[in-house]
Amino acid sequence: MLDGQRKTAVSAPPAREIASPDTLRMKLESLLQSKFCLKMLPAFTVVVEGTTDRDYLIKSCQLCKERFGEDLLAIPATLSAQEPPQMHVVAPGKPGNPNRGGIPQMVRLAEAIQSYVFTLEMFRGLVFVFDHDDAGIKDGQNTIIQYGFKPDQHSITLDPKYHVNTSAKKQITIEDLLSLEIQKKFFERGNCWCSADYEAGRLVRYKWGHNSKSALRDYACQFGRWEDFIEVARILKRIRTIFGLPTTVEI
Repeated sequence: MLDGQRKTAVSAPPAREIASPDTLRMKLESLLQSKFCLKMLPAFTVVVEGTTDRDYLIKSCQLCKERFGEDLLAIPATLSAQEPPQMHVVAPGKPGNPNRGGIPQMVRLAEAIQSYVFTLEMFRGLVFVFDHDDAGIKDGQNTIIQYGFKPDQHSITLDPKYHVNTSAKKQITIEDLLSLEIQKKFFERGNCWCSADYEAGRLVRYKWGHNSKSALRDYACQFGRWEDFIEVARILKRIRTIFGLPTTVEI
């Protein structure tokens, strides 16, 4: 060793601590509850714009089960440790206002959980469902692409090519998937906020104002039949196909 030189010990950097699965789960659970008013999401999850969308999907599942004996939310027990094994339909809310979230909260949720989905792989299936309108496509589906969520794999819209009996062909919302008959019955009760489209003197669509959407949801979920909810149920069948889950119901 040359004079004046000092021998310096080189130590390895400290090992990076890896969080346990339970710690990661607790961290995600806290994030979901504090920022999105959600409980812990199961392995198979469907995220929708609002509680109205959620209620329509759950009702369509109920009617399908009554008609055909098949639960469109059921997951094979071999794929889920949850009891009973089911996918959940959730609508992220705002802190202090759990019933209001919409597309902005869906996008924030996608950003917040991207590492849990793609790096930590804590989900077996996760799909965001957007209306097939400008907001749903541009502000929703196209925006979450930047967080790794791919169309037709992690997100879908109410695209009329999959919903042949929708009452609208453009700017489609969840209400457009209800049968025109159940919408007409609700309208005839009076005191509705909506506009109506006619073609050659024939009613083809109601455009429901925000003030009537909750009441329409309540009416349809109380009095609706399977025939009124077929196109809504088709959303769940599309999602089951994405998740690779079996279904025997022909819709």
